[in-house]
Amino acid sequence: NSFKWFKKRAEYDGYAVEKQDTLYYMAVIAHKFLGKPWNECFDLYLDCYNFDPKRAETLFFIAEHYIQESKTATAELFLRKAFALGTPEITMSVRKHIYQLHIPLELSKICLKTKDWKTGEECCRAILKYQPEHQLNNQLLSVFYLMNRVGPSRGEKFSERPLICFISP
Repeated sequence: NSFKWFKKRAEYDGYAVEKQDTLYYMAVIAHKFLGKPWNECFDLYLDCYNFDPKRAETLFFIAEHYIQESKTATAELFLRKAFALGTPEITMSVRKHIYQLHIPLELSKICLKTKDWKTGEECCRAILKYQPEHQLNNQLLSVFYLMNRVGPSRGEKFSERPLICFISP
């Protein structure tokens, strides 16, 4: 029923943040609770994003879907866009935990695989501002920090000598 009523609300104009919130809930309900086909959910997420392209919550959910489908390169595109947008200035219905933890954490995990040490460190530092005690983030930050200073650049290879890296608090 909630999807039906949100859909009716979306048909009307009004306060923009409220309408964006409505589009957001329609997409999440369709995807997470109703199990609608992905192409339908994808369109709902994009409708919400296109309504207010300064908000990236729905880009995160698109990326999350592609991560679960093991389509990391596609997920990375959406996460990079979401991370670049930063946290919006508005205060109503901003899901800050998505911006301050989930987007940078998922992107940092991908950066670890792609050896993008610079972006990975930026993501970890973004999390550090809001959650200094986050254990996984602090471990990843140590890796990215060291790789940025002693490791090869993206695309380069280490020398033939083996490298051992100890990370200790």
